[in-house]
Amino acid sequence: MLIAFFLSFGSKFWHDLLDILFLYKNAQRALRSGELLLADSPDQINVLLRRSSVNIARSALADHRKTLLEIPGVTAVGIGTMINDEPVLRVYFNDSLSAAGAINELIWTDEFGIPRTIRIEKIVSGPVLAQSAIVGGRIANKGNPDQFGTMGFVFQHKVFAHHVFASSCYHVMRTEKHNWDAYKKTDDEAHGIICHSQEAGNCAEESKIFIGYRTELMDVAISRLDAIEKIDIQSLPPVSRSAHVDDRYAGKEVLIKTQEKIITAYIHDWRTTVIVRYNDGTEKKFEDFFSIRLSESAAPGDLTAATKGGDSGSAVYSAGEALGIVVAGSDSLTYAMKVPVIENNLGVVLYAKPSN
Repeated sequence: MLIAFFLSFGSKFWHDLLDILFLYKNAQRALRSGELLLADSPDQINVLLRRSSVNIARSALADHRKTLLEIPGVTAVGIGTMINDEPVLRVYFNDSLSAAGAINELIWTDEFGIPRTIRIEKIVSGPVLAQSAIVGGRIANKGNPDQFGTMGFVFQHKVFAHHVFASSCYHVMRTEKHNWDAYKKTDDEAHGIICHSQEAGNCAEESKIFIGYRTELMDVAISRLDAIEKIDIQSLPPVSRSAHVDDRYAGKEVLIKTQEKIITAYIHDWRTTVIVRYNDGTEKKFEDFFSIRLSESAAPGDLTAATKGGDSGSAVYSAGEALGIVVAGSDSLTYAMKVPVIENNLGVVLYAKPSN
């Protein structure tokens, strides 16, 4: 009876009510900051009332990302926890000395010329390293057999659904002969064979690398499987669809399927720019990764990476949704690329576990 009563108000009523609550929340913040006093027209007031703290932080980060990353010792930047509904940016440092000498806030001027003071939350996380391993693992390029990583999700071609692919990071499947920017299948099979195994030196199954990329959005490679029967279906992560990690996922509990076990962890930054160091001495800046912490607590002193060396390529998922693939980690956080980005750029879709 209660459900019927509330439904009788109609969807427009509830939509308008939520809109009013949203405007009221933003109005409180705008009144505290005094920005409404600087508006020149009713249209500007309307825009300011509809601009949330998350949107302010996102715009400030977009404008200042390059400047922040150029600060000595900075390894990553993201959107922080909102304090009293005020926008906050997170900046991660190699060491405490770099953090101590950096700025505590920055001024961001919006399109109306209104200056805003954005607080900076400093976190000492150590350098961010690609998490491939020297010994052990589940997947590697045969041309570089000591550099193992982890197999993540299985994908299928968007058009030719019978074409299935194993996924991992490009730095896991790559050898020195591969170009770092991109690799596409060639006749050079000696450097295109991928070894699937449970332990070092035991190549129980093989596939052929199909394509690999290291761009500003991903470090990914997929290898073509002869048939889906080559994969233990029950070992697939229990997912049926992919989902794009955004602000709705902040603090969300996730699972990471590593070589050794399934790890429970939590999304820390839903969008972060991070500079990753590779064991060949190269570096790459990624613009739209998300970070993961092991502890449920988001306090800077409680941050610990959820993964370790050899976990590059591991699947990150939650509640039937494929979210990301692990690329790198620091002392404090694990960093992952987003699955929908992989699907859109490689022309593939997630292969769903049948029971899901």
